[in-house]
Amino acid sequence: MARPLDPAEAATAAMVHGAQVARVDTAGVTVSGVDGLVSDRPGLPLLASFADCYPVIVYDRNRPAVGLAHAGWRGTAAGIAGELVRTLEREYGSRPADLVAGIGPGICGDCYQVGQEVAERFDGFARPDEERRFRLDLVAANRAQLEASGVPAAGIHVHGACTFESAHLPSHRRRPDGARFYCLVALR
Repeated sequence: MARPLDPAEAATAAMVHGAQVARVDTAGVTVSGVDGLVSDRPGLPLLASFADCYPVIVYDRNRPAVGLAHAGWRGTAAGIAGELVRTLEREYGSRPADLVAGIGPGICGDCYQVGQEVAERFDGFARPDEERRFRLDLVAANRAQLEASGVPAAGIHVHGACTFESAHLPSHRRRPDGARFYCLVALR
């Protein structure tokens, strides 16, 4: 029987809303300047917090390796999902065709309203709305990065809940009270 994961032993990213990903081999560390972590250590939890941004989890089915990224608009614009895949390739020899991924929950493309300065960074993933602003689909943008990196489309799974619409999930846009949900992943 696997021992329970202890969040106090988790490796965390000191998120900067970018696309840097770091390898971690030690429990309980906080890595500065990154929004993504990868590990091949069984039982080493990777932990990140979210409100409207998306967790992106990537797992190698054939090698012991897993990654977790915090994908907000800035990190997504900078290519965090693709960088997560490239880091797994570089650090552990993962092949993108062997990877499976999970995205979400986070704020959906119908609810995530942004200005033109943000929308311009997301060609094809932001659509104009009736309020002269734009609706940004971070799921589609991160999915596209994963697919462009070689992750099979059939291996990308999306959690359908929207943080803005769900009363059960925190949303900074809906209620900016500092509440967060956490994503904890580890290899057995």
